[in-house]
Amino acid sequence: MLSIPFMFYAEINYPSKVNFNSIMAIIYLGLFPTAIAFQLRFHIISKAGPIFLSYVAYLIPVFAIIWGYIFLNEKINLEIMLGVILILLGVFISQKKPSKIISE
Repeated sequence: MLSIPFMFYAEINYPSKVNFNSIMAIIYLGLFPTAIAFQLRFHIISKAGPIFLSYVAYLIPVFAIIWGYIFLNEKINLEIMLGVILILLGVFISQKKPSKIISE
């Protein structure tokens, strides 16, 4: 609701031009990154459960660091590596099955 006045201002001063490329971009964004991601998400929930999917969400920063290093030549320093280790350690501990306590 707060954005509506700004939308009218922007459209009046800088009108949008709808063309084939913009329509194809919207269709692509709707089909590939959105629809396929949701289908994959629901498939993982049905196979592994919602708890597993919540743990997988913690790995997003790790993959962002990897892709940033590969594609954007970003530097990885000691703090980043410590963060990645803590994330992986947390996911490992949360996925570990509790050991049976032997009572004597």
